Amino acid sequence: MIENDVIVTTKYGRQPSFAVCPDEHGQFPAIILYMDAPGIREELRDQARRIAKHGYVCLLPDLYYRLGMLRFDIPRRDEAMSVVIRGAMKSLTNAAVIDDTAGMLAFLDAHEKVKPGPVG
Repeated sequence: MIENDVIVTTKYGRQPSFAVCPDEHGQFPAIILYMDAPGIREELRDQARRIAKHGYVCLLPDLYYRLGMLRFDIPRRDEAMSVVIRGAMKSLTNAAVIDDTAGMLAFLDAHEKVKPGPVG
């Protein structure tokens, strides 16, 4: 596997993301793995790796990038952390995520390992 922490340029700025793809020669279809409410964590990076093992380029974007770098210790989740997670989640709008997705698609279009065509 080829893994990289990358920056996706969006309408709103620089979005940290995790990209992973097979290390084999050739191009592969792309998939965007959108995070859930607790945000980026090793569990989601592992999911991206599993997708890539099946022959895909997988991009895992940090949708909370406008708020800074939010990382949560989910096994130690308490009510205070839940309040912060809900606040971060509520800060996202459909319009902002659609705008971010345009940047993600542009990033994938320019990626040498991505096969042209639809993105899942």
